[in-house]
Amino acid sequence: MIRMTDPSNSMVSETGLGQQIYPYQLFETQELDEARGQVSHLFCPHRIEMADLGRQFYSSFTYAKLGNMSLCHIRYDGNVLIEPSARGAFYLIGMPMKGTTIVTCDQQHVVSMPGIATIQSPGQTVRVDWHDTSEKMVVKICQESMERHLTGLLGHPPNRPLEFQVEMPTAGGFGATLQHAIDAVSEEIKQQSCLASSPLAITQVEEMLMTLLLIGQPHNYTEELRQPVTPAAPYYVKRAEEFICASVKKQLNFSDVAEASGVSGRTLLEGFRRFRGISPMKFLRQKRLEHVRADLLQGALDDTVTEISMRWGFLHQGRFARDYHKRYGEVPSKTLNYRDDN
Repeated sequence: MIRMTDPSNSMVSETGLGQQIYPYQLFETQELDEARGQVSHLFCPHRIEMADLGRQFYSSFTYAKLGNMSLCHIRYDGNVLIEPSARGAFYLIGMPMKGTTIVTCDQQHVVSMPGIATIQSPGQTVRVDWHDTSEKMVVKICQESMERHLTGLLGHPPNRPLEFQVEMPTAGGFGATLQHAIDAVSEEIKQQSCLASSPLAITQVEEMLMTLLLIGQPHNYTEELRQPVTPAAPYYVKRAEEFICASVKKQLNFSDVAEASGVSGRTLLEGFRRFRGISPMKFLRQKRLEHVRADLLQGALDDTVTEISMRWGFLHQGRFARDYHKRYGEVPSKTLNYRDDN
């Protein structure tokens, strides 16, 4: 028997910028055919078989769409074989929470368990063997979004498909950072936080996860990204600053800024580091902080600190408060009181 939650009854927050989050339990079933149909619809057509025919099949699937990404919690009981019959245009990060799976991508074989994640790239022939009761947090990233982000960092479109190393340790280093970031986003979705109502925050989350992957996880463009940046005149820094100031309230990502500057993402990052001592996106946050302060001092009397900060793309209120205090030497509520006192 299958139990499903209608996405039309879930929390759906749509904005004029087209970003949205849909958190809901997609299904819970003991019917293998039902699971195959539902998961094939979400990812791509694939085969699911029970290796242990004497055991009752069980699967559950929870799904949330985050801009051009999706976060999924998947559980299978028993020994289950999964083989996609088509190659989807997406990257798939599997973060094990419990149990063991053997992931085969072309000629790479990984025994995946808590502490050893995997990433599947488009075009690979994939087989996944789930053992006993296993659970994973899975992140699906659109191939077009990932390649666009890579283009911004390289300064030119990739001349061959981006392919990551399959195995990704998460016990320390970059992998642990990525694990913590995904866990934090998942928790925000579970709590039905203000993330759903902030397209600026959603874009920043997507940018952060893709940057972590491209900088931290080995792939076939890693060496090119590590090559020294050729010094250039600071005109592109000023051009990027002008673009950011003119677009500060828009849904803005690093690729947009790099394109407007006229140089590669690496050159822009190095230019800001050399000539401004900060990154372009930190410059953007500083500009948004300035607008927050102006609204705190001059905005509508019924505006709250949270409403104003969210209006300018600040999702995490604790981090926002720390950044604001560091910049202006006082907490946001104190600034708001200046307006009320007048």
